Amino acid sequence: MKIIQKAQLVPLILVLLLATALAVPTANLAVYAAQPTVDLGTASSFGVLAGSAITNTGPTSVSGTAGGDIGLHPGTSFTGAESVTVSGHVYLGDAVAEQAKFDLLAAYNDAAGRTTDKTIDADLGGRTLTPGVYTSASSIGITGTLILDAEGDPNAVFIFQAGSELTTATDSRIVLINGAGPCRIFWQVGSSATLGTDSYFVGHILAMESITATTDAEVQGQLLARNGAVTLDTNTITNDVCLASSSSFGSLTVTKEVYGSVHDIILPDFEITVTWPHNFSVTQTIEAGNSITWEGMAPGTYTVSEGELSEEWNVSGIGEYNVQLGEETKVTITNSWLETENGDDVDENGTRTRRTGNGLPAVTTETSDEVEPIEEPEVEPIQEPDVESIEEPEIEPTEEPELEIDLDEEVALAGLELPQTGDGNPIGFYLTGLFLILGGILLRKRSFVKSESLSRHL
Repeated sequence: MKIIQKAQLVPLILVLLLATALAVPTANLAVYAAQPTVDLGTASSFGVLAGSAITNTGPTSVSGTAGGDIGLHPGTSFTGAESVTVSGHVYLGDAVAEQAKFDLLAAYNDAAGRTTDKTIDADLGGRTLTPGVYTSASSIGITGTLILDAEGDPNAVFIFQAGSELTTATDSRIVLINGAGPCRIFWQVGSSATLGTDSYFVGHILAMESITATTDAEVQGQLLARNGAVTLDTNTITNDVCLASSSSFGSLTVTKEVYGSVHDIILPDFEITVTWPHNFSVTQTIEAGNSITWEGMAPGTYTVSEGELSEEWNVSGIGEYNVQLGEETKVTITNSWLETENGDDVDENGTRTRRTGNGLPAVTTETSDEVEPIEEPEVEPIQEPDVESIEEPEIEPTEEPELEIDLDEEVALAGLELPQTGDGNPIGFYLTGLFLILGGILLRKRSFVKSESLSRHL
């Protein structure tokens, strides 16, 4: 048996590894590989270039640092030209337009011949894509927002290959971040392209047939149709040059500061929203004392806002800020926690601020340490209702009946017989009899009165 020595084994392993590496498909790695730009030749100065005709409705402008020309060949019909503002020249059916059409054909074939890095679905809305070549066998659509991220490379190139149509929806938009430039974005379209109303489109459209920009569609790039017509309707077309350095972009840094008696409370999540031109926005959470920086931002006006907080928080620093080429725009958003008193904010200087319905201060007044006396409300005396007195019924006195006493009868009742005059009875006997008679009369009278009173009560 032949034994392989260690010295012979090492070269063999290296050969196997190399063979394996060469056998691995490189299609998935190509999306990160740098793509050369597409050379437009003399067509690069045209904001609009068509084959058969150009039609415009409403005020439309064509301009840009790369050129604001309009060209047509072999056709010569330009309807509505009087409503178009052009920063360059208009070439209809002449040699300049013809040469531009030849260069457009070469650029179209170059873009269509690039090797695919990634196959894409029909709709790109809601996605974030990095540099590379993206291919759809049929159509390409954009609904909502498509983000193109250059990942900090100012020379990054994006190429999109559509087998048939390119269609963008109403209010759709393309947003460039981290150094992506509109002059290095190419859309090769197998048939025709239609841009939706109020949409914002970025890049060069190289269409085999026609291109239609509907009402108020805005284009940062070019509309180049090989054979068909270009139809415009109140559009803004800007064909700018991209600078091959980071100085062609700016940055925006937002810093969060928090003040007030916040040691006894739990700080909320502070959400900062930066809105790009054309209403694209990004929201991030930031902590007190920290900063967030957005790099590779195209020059323009950006809006910085903050999420809703409770009424005890006051906010300053939100608003619109301009980003300049090669410069950092710094923004500080300050939140102050203010103790409330009777619905007002009172700071350490005694300044009272009345809050409005959205939690922002509206009216500021000075307060003092003196406490104004509280006026007691006047209390009307309570009138007692008139109570009618109850008249007690008058009780008529009871007349006692007069008693007629027949002395002879009373004596007879007593069983005594008065002696006749001259009988010679002694005086003591008469007095005793008189007392007995009077006592009986009194007893009888008392008994009569009680009987009469009892009968009245019954």
